[in-house]
Amino acid sequence: MHFDIDEKNRLPEIRTDAYRILVKGKFTPASLRLHIHGKRKSYPPELRKSIERTWDLAREEAEKNGWSLYNENLFSLMNYQVRAGTLNLLLGETDYKELLGTNFSLPQEKKSCDEKLLSDGVAVCSAIITKDGFLIVGRRSRQVFRGSGKLHVCAGHPVPDRVLTIQGMLNGENFFFSEMKREVMEEFHIPANKITRMVCLGVVRSHLSRKPEVLFQTSVKIPKDKIMALYDTAKDKGEHQEILFVESAQAPLIEFLKAYHQEFTAPGLAAVVFHGAEQGFWTQSA
Repeated sequence: MHFDIDEKNRLPEIRTDAYRILVKGKFTPASLRLHIHGKRKSYPPELRKSIERTWDLAREEAEKNGWSLYNENLFSLMNYQVRAGTLNLLLGETDYKELLGTNFSLPQEKKSCDEKLLSDGVAVCSAIITKDGFLIVGRRSRQVFRGSGKLHVCAGHPVPDRVLTIQGMLNGENFFFSEMKREVMEEFHIPANKITRMVCLGVVRSHLSRKPEVLFQTSVKIPKDKIMALYDTAKDKGEHQEILFVESAQAPLIEFLKAYHQEFTAPGLAAVVFHGAEQGFWTQSA
């Protein structure tokens, strides 16, 4: 990560090779449109065998170390486009086994030459800002399969079997926003009525795994001292071994990023950088 000065507006400029920016903007539930066609990618026979071998080895490793690992259906990001201020995401089907066996396992040269080989199971994550102006960052627990010990923000995978409900469709819910709210509620036990604002800030790809992530920014009307009391009773408390609060202001966030950027997951870092850029603390180069 590099910090320079943007000569155009004299703000700090952040550059990082941890992720690639696919989309940058500000999108509400009405301007984030999700198009589902149900198509599933097909893989060459040898790659399919490799996916199965990778999954078998991962299950053995998870069982040996007491990590949480299970397969579930996911949405695959097939395409994206911003048109007339609306972010359109075309979603197919995949699962965690395919994500692990392609995005997380294929050699970098194969990922670079043919993205059709990637599962591209899409995740969501959000920077959460407390009522008194602190950003919440968690250190991933030793129980999780990937990213153990890494710094991350609130995150999860929208699961088709869970989010595509008849009631939700009748209500016209944007299920990526609904899923992000559910993650905030389950990871930190923050009630839905305490979420005052949620906005989508864009989409990135991790340079390491090429995995796509939809980024959000969430404001809650709870101060940081009460967040920990809620967190102690959260359903998914075990996902983090430590919770950090960083003042959401230019100088404290820059000092925090300078000290800890190498300890972040790529999407977690992206969520923090996008948040700071949206707040006008800095700019970021694509």
